[in-house]
This record gives sequence, C-alpha cells and structure tokens, in this order.
Amino acid sequence: RSVASRSLRTLNLAHNQIAQLSNGFLEGVVSLTTLSLNHNRLTVINQTNFLTKPKNYLQKLSLHRNPFQCSCDTLDFILWIEENNVTIPSLTTDVYCFVSYGHPQVMIYFEFDQCVNNSLALLISVLTTTILFITTLMATVAQIFYWDASYTWSSPRETRSRPC
Repeated sequence: RSVASRSLRTLNLAHNQIAQLSNGFLEGVVSLTTLSLNHNRLTVINQTNFLTKPKNYLQKLSLHRNPFQCSCDTLDFILWIEENNVTIPSLTTDVYCFVSYGHPQVMIYFEFDQCVNNSLALLISVLTTTILFITTLMATVAQIFYWDASYTWSSPRETRSRPC
C-alpha cells in the first residue's frame, strides 16, 4: 500500500468523462471519506464498485449529472447505499437514471418490481398448485371410493375363512 492510500481523505474525479468504474477500485484506500464522481459518463454503478462494511470508510459520494441507466444493477447500488450509510448529496433531486424511452427519472424512485425473478416465482407457483391439486384429488378419490375399496379388500378374506 502506498502512503497516498493511507492518507487520502478526499478524491475529486468530477468532469473526467469516466464511463466505467472497475470492481473494487477503492480497495486499500482506507482513509477515503469523500468521493466526487459528478459530471462523468457513468451509466451503470453497482455495489461491486465499492467496498462494503467493515472495509468501507466512504461517508460522502457525489454522483449527480451522470447518465445512469435505470436497471436492476441500480437496485444493487441502492441496497449498498442503505447498508453502508453513505451520504449522497442531491440523491432525491439531482441523481437521475434514464429508462429505455429516454426520459430521466430520479434514481431512487425507479420501480424495482421488474427486477424480481419472475421465472422462479412462476415455477414455485406451478409446483405449489400441482401439489395442492394432487393432494385434493387423492383425498376426494379416497373419500368417494373408501367403502368400495374396503369391501374389495375385506371380502376375499371373509370367504376363505368361512367353513364350507
């Protein structure tokens, strides 16, 4: 580790046309508390770009004026913010993401419902419904044919046990 990684407290990378952050790019920068990434070309930012507790020392992260895409990767980043108590200035007013039709939307108000794994939910639903249907069918058949089955099973034993 360099001396800079142990003593660097503020890093201003604004207006650098940065389009992508490498995963864990802050690894080893233990004293960094403020990072400014304003006015760049970042479209995707997710939790793997930053450290998590207890290794995260970042307290303030500035992100406004980047063309973020509204995607499920954004959900990971929002969860990272909540887990790490990082302050993001103007998050509710000036950090936008763009949906497919081009309209900006405040990032934290993006509808994350679409990020749910619908195929897994469908599989669980079909499996549960099938199990319930088979159980109900078996109970109904057992109730309807109980007397017939008990007569069939007990009748041959009774005829063999009677003396002629």
